[in-house]
Amino acid sequence: SGGLFIIQGWGTDQRVWPQWLKDSGTCYSKNLPQFQVVEQEFLQYFSVKQKKLTILVWSLGSMLALELAHKHGDKIAQLVLISPTAKFISSGDYEVGLPSGVLKNLQRKLSRNKEGTQQSFYSLMFSYSEDNFRHNFIKDMAPFFYDLELESLQQGLTYLQEQDLRLLLPEIKVPAIIISGSADAICLPQAAEFLHHTLRNSKLFKITGAGHIPFWTQAELCKNILQQEALYDK
Repeated sequence: SGGLFIIQGWGTDQRVWPQWLKDSGTCYSKNLPQFQVVEQEFLQYFSVKQKKLTILVWSLGSMLALELAHKHGDKIAQLVLISPTAKFISSGDYEVGLPSGVLKNLQRKLSRNKEGTQQSFYSLMFSYSEDNFRHNFIKDMAPFFYDLELESLQQGLTYLQEQDLRLLLPEIKVPAIIISGSADAICLPQAAEFLHHTLRNSKLFKITGAGHIPFWTQAELCKNILQQEALYDK
C-alpha cells in the first residue's frame, strides 16, 4: 500500500493515536491548523512515497484533509475521516454545528487557564457510557498535551470558528470512509451524515454510544472497519 498521512484533532499531537494505528510508513502532520504547513508536509511525503496516499484524520484534522482532497485529489487514494465536520459552527443554513458561543467561551477561558480549558475539552470527548476512558485519558494522556503552545491552540479555535468547507464537498472525488460516534458532542453525528450525503463517494459507519474519540473507546470496531474498508493494510 502507499503511505499513511495522519492529521490529529485540536488540543492533541501525534501521541493521541493508539499503537495499532501507528505504522513505520506513517507521516504525522504537525500540530498547527495552518493549511500551508500541512500541505507542504503532505507534498513532501508524497514525493518520498511516489504513490497515492491514504489520509487518516480526526476531528479538526478532517477539515484540513477536505482542503487537501479538494486541491490534491490526484495524490490521494482515500480519506479516512473520524469524527469529521465540514463546518464546525452552526449558522442559519447549517444547524448541525455547535453554537459560536461555545468556541468563544473556550477562547476566553484558554487565555486565563490553559490547562483547565484543555481538560474540560478532553472531558467532552467521551460519552456518558465512556466514563472509564475519560478518567484514564485525563490521567494518562492529557498531561502530554499541556505543553502544547497556547498560540497554536488559539489558532486552532480560530480556524474552527471561521472555516466553512461545504462548497468544496461536491467537487471532491476521492473515496472517503467516515466513522462517527452516535454520542459525539463535539462534531455532531449529523455533521458526519451531512458530509456523507454531500461527498460523492463515501461510506458512513456509525458507532453506537461512542463519543468524539472512537478509535480509543471502540478500538476493535474501528480496527475492523479500517481493515475491511481502508486501502492501507494493517
